Order: sequence, then structure tokens, then C-alpha cells
Amino acid sequence: MQKIPVFFSFDNSYSAQCGVTLYSLLYTAHKSVFYELYVISDNISEENKKKLHDIADNFKNCSLHIFSLKDRFKIDFHEKFTRQIDDLILTREGLYRCIAMLIDEFKQYDKIIYSDVDIVVMRDISALYDIELDDDTYLAAFRHPKFMEHLIMHIPEKIRSNYFGAGLWVMNLKKMRQDNFANKVMEIMNDKSLILTWNEQDIMNIACDGHYTNFSYEYVSIPTWKNYLKQKGWYDEYYPNGELEDAMMRPAIVHYAGQKPWVAHNPPIPQYDLWFYYLKKTPFKDDYKKEEESVKKIENLYTIKLFSFIPAGKIKVSGAVNNKIYIKIFKFIRIIKLEAVEK
Repeated sequence: MQKIPVFFSFDNSYSAQCGVTLYSLLYTAHKSVFYELYVISDNISEENKKKLHDIADNFKNCSLHIFSLKDRFKIDFHEKFTRQIDDLILTREGLYRCIAMLIDEFKQYDKIIYSDVDIVVMRDISALYDIELDDDTYLAAFRHPKFMEHLIMHIPEKIRSNYFGAGLWVMNLKKMRQDNFANKVMEIMNDKSLILTWNEQDIMNIACDGHYTNFSYEYVSIPTWKNYLKQKGWYDEYYPNGELEDAMMRPAIVHYAGQKPWVAHNPPIPQYDLWFYYLKKTPFKDDYKKEEESVKKIENLYTIKLFSFIPAGKIKVSGAVNNKIYIKIFKFIRIIKLEAVEK
């Protein structure tokens, strides 16, 4: 049985989100895969720890370890790292993602997957762990699309075209240890000549200095990008081969970067009900009830297309129950494609 280590780092307020991520990850996992799961949080409550363990205990294909690092790493960085925008504040948990190679629990691994917890896993992601990370590669990530380049103009120009996103990394811990990568991270964070808008994402891009490899956008399909990409014919200079459209229609992971489904929006953000579908499977099911109820329910009309081009009737998709059908379509019948009907 293949064993795959995955870690998450967040503060207590994101415990329910982690519950959704854990449940969807384990529910869609291949039977031949065993996930070694690690949660790093300096302030998670005992109640939320128990809820997360209850989720893991429902599955036989995982182990879950929850621990704090606040007594191990005496790092006082908030006074030095002050270049934040809005509410994007570098937390200790954010920094832990960048120095995973120093964490004792991970010394047994040459590589590890890091994941945000604002995601829903749609199908088994074990193929990520099989990505080859050679001696010149610090990690695998998704390449930031060209149309988002205006958000990274503060980054040194030499790495701008190879800028990668956060949210999901396959980290080459072996190379990071060999190259004293943690020292690079701390030097960058304390370099007052640098503008670091996107916190740990910027830090890791500068530290890696282009030494990374790409994985498919299907692992970070961001719902709020859909309308823009559709208007552009799904084309991006860095993704010219239709990959973005395919990832939106058949994602391996839905990543709620930017707008969050648990924050009320009217109209709701795309695929928000998918997140609530999984939330209701967890011990956190009573969290965010008001937020869900405050969102106006909308009904979407889709055309089913066989082999991506043969029309086969129309269906309506609304609410969590039908989202279960949506999951089954993309998990088991991959030749079927749903295309929104223009109103």
C-alpha cells in the first residue's frame, strides 16, 4: 500500500474548513493509498481536535497527527514582516509551511504534500506524490497564469514568468535540507528591500528562484476564474492547450482562493454548495448555517455532452443532493461533460 504524507497548517478558526478537506480527501482516495495526515496549529481547541480525529476515524486509509510548534520555534517575526495588504497577515502557521524541512515529524520523509484547507477534493490525488522532483527542484506547484501577472509586479522580474501559486505544493524536503532552505526563507522574510505582498507565496517563489516544476491546473481549479476564462476562450499564454477549460469542467481539486463559500455572497460563488455538501458530512455540520441560509439558492441549467460534443439532453443542478450526482459523473463517467446553458 502506498503511503503519502500530507500536512496542513492553520489557526483554530479554520478547523471546519480542514474538516471538509479531510473528509473529501479520504472519501475520494483509492483503496491502495494510505494517507499520513498532519495538522499543525498552535491554537486549535481540544473540541476541534476531537472532531478532526472523528473524521479520520471513519476511514481505514489514514492516520491523523495534530501538534503545535510554538514551543519549538522561537521566531518573532510580526514586527519585521509588515508588508501586508487587507487581512493577509503572515501567521506562524503560514511560516511553518515554508520551513517544513525543519519539523521533526517530517524528517522521515524526502518529500511531502502541503495543502491549504479551503479546498474540496473531487478525486484521488495520489498521482501528485508520484511527480518526479529531481536534484534541481525544490517543489512542484501550479504555474501562475499570465492573466494574473498584474498581481505579482512587485516580484523580481527574473522569476515573474515562472511564479507559482500557493495552496498546494509537493515539497522536496531532501533538497531543502541539503541547501539550508530554511535560512533562505528567514533571510527573505527579514529583507526590508523586498516587497512581499502575498506572504508565504512570495517568500517561497523568491527562495526557490525558479527551481520548481509544474503540475496540472486541475489540482487547483479556482471557481471564481471561470467567467473570465470563458470570455477569453479558455486561453492563457501559459496554458495554451485547453488545460484550463478541462480543469474547470473536471477538477481534481476545487480551490476556493479569494471568495469563500462560508462567507455569504449573493449571488453565491460558483460551486459553493459543493463545499456545504461535504461540511454536512462532518462533525462541523452546524457551523456556518446562517451563512448558507443567507445565500439565495440558484438553479443552474446544464447540457450533458457525451464525448464533449454530442448533446444528450439538459439537466438542472441545484443544492447539495445534486452535487453528489455531479461528483459521481466526474469520478466514474469521465466522458460526460456539463456545459452551462446561457440564459
